[in-house]
Amino acid sequence: MDTHTKHRDFLHVTTCIVLGIAIYSLTLLADFTYDDDMFITENPSVQSLTLGNVCRFFLSPAETIASVEHANIYRPLRTLSFAIDYRLWGLQPWWYHLVNIILHAGAGVTVYFFVRHLTRKEYTAFLTTLFFILHPVQTEAVNCISHRAEMMFSVLYLLTILLYHCSTGQTQPARRVFSLYVFSCAAYFLGLLSKETTITLPLVLVVYEWLFVKDGGLAKRLRRLTPFFVITAVYLGLRHVVVGKIIFEEWWGGSPYSSILTVPRVVCAYLRLLILPWPLTVRHSTEVAHSIFEPATFVSIFCLCLVAVSGYLLYRKRMTVRLFAFLWLFITLLPGLNIVVIHQLVVERFLYLPSMGFCLFVADSLSSLSARKNVTFYIGVLVLFYSGLTILRSSDWLSDIRLWKAATRVLPADGASYFLLGNAYEAHGQLRRAIQAYETSLTKKEYMIQVHWRLAGCYQRVGELEKAIVEYHHMLQFEPESASGHYNLGIAYGSISEFEKAVEEFKRALECDPDYAAAHYNLAVTLQGMPGADPAAVRFHLERAKESGFQVPESAREYFEAVDE
Repeated sequence: MDTHTKHRDFLHVTTCIVLGIAIYSLTLLADFTYDDDMFITENPSVQSLTLGNVCRFFLSPAETIASVEHANIYRPLRTLSFAIDYRLWGLQPWWYHLVNIILHAGAGVTVYFFVRHLTRKEYTAFLTTLFFILHPVQTEAVNCISHRAEMMFSVLYLLTILLYHCSTGQTQPARRVFSLYVFSCAAYFLGLLSKETTITLPLVLVVYEWLFVKDGGLAKRLRRLTPFFVITAVYLGLRHVVVGKIIFEEWWGGSPYSSILTVPRVVCAYLRLLILPWPLTVRHSTEVAHSIFEPATFVSIFCLCLVAVSGYLLYRKRMTVRLFAFLWLFITLLPGLNIVVIHQLVVERFLYLPSMGFCLFVADSLSSLSARKNVTFYIGVLVLFYSGLTILRSSDWLSDIRLWKAATRVLPADGASYFLLGNAYEAHGQLRRAIQAYETSLTKKEYMIQVHWRLAGCYQRVGELEKAIVEYHHMLQFEPESASGHYNLGIAYGSISEFEKAVEEFKRALECDPDYAAAHYNLAVTLQGMPGADPAAVRFHLERAKESGFQVPESAREYFEAVDE
């Protein structure tokens, strides 16, 4: 490679990186959002970077990955990256966002050099990287800190294939080829430790061997590919030992038939997001299919048939690069298609790595038209369109309130979005707005228990105790054995001097949970203030509260002194 070519590569890569950093610079002003509290700010495991704790990231992931146990996720490298961030900068969100932006830029660099080596076309590599960096569908992965795994595994995924590609060169010294191959295998294993979806990589390598490698016969190809399948088996064994049995979600629509029929709808939804990435939202409203004769299902299957025919025509016309891009898109998208059921049908961040195939397909197509008039103009329009939408969407990720307000604009019928908007308002102390969001959520008939619970708590905090009592009763109709529900209802009754009802609710809470320390304490305090209270009962509940480690307020210690006397 001559000096002039290296300079052009440097210019192309620098241009893409600068543009990427520029359009995501707004992200540095963002707070922790979405799942960041669960995985970072409220997760004590990432706030201690000790050797023992790092070992627990790899050996006890369910206990360390988040503030609540997650039995199905094994991403120790992502957890380790959060722990390093915390060690360096504590809980300053701009630093975590900066690391995400750097990882996104790093993914762009690996895209450029992979496509550059694959196609030997600088312009195609430049356009692919530019579209990849700027595409609005990437905003969820880049802006949400807890989704960092998408970029980590993508960088390692692309690096694995780039190193594998370089190791297949016939003119290189044997020692260099071996070193590149070993590093490729190592990058693959690290990718698996970043996110499970790296497991599709051996299939992409098979496609790469088929389309681009002409070195040797079947035996030689198998020797190159076999170690990757061995690493896959080792990883699956390790994951089984560490994580244990995988907990599967229930079938969409209640049956395998409905879940399988829904896959074409999911594929079409993802293709639509790649072609026209607007509107973007954290929750999409793809319907579950129940019959092949439903119009949406039938049209989705028909569209997939057209897509399959397009792939066949690419093969027939020997459009190797576009066929590779086509197959890349669908192979890397496999884990997100709900063939194995996951928690949501359509998730934008699952397009982070697959979008490289789409960008390569578009870039190669435009490169072939570069001599035609106005092609550069249309590329410029597309870049401006992508950049504008990316900046606009990134502004939604500045806070949870903005994020869920945007979700309610896109899906005004989605009760969950209003519920989560209420949570965001409540966390920021905007209780009246939280109440309004929760009341709207109730009209959508979703998350009924949680909404009544949150609504009751907000009413209680603003002093509207009668409304709080009504909401607690509604919540208990759905979950009558809720100890905390009865306890909080007792607190509300006590606040309006309905002491007999308060005592009744505290007793019900203790029937549900006999070791509920706060219920024992408040029952004792309430009984102590009532005429004709039984001192033995007061003493019993106070002692039970003390045994459970309840921290008695300083102002209430006179109750203990009175009982002890």
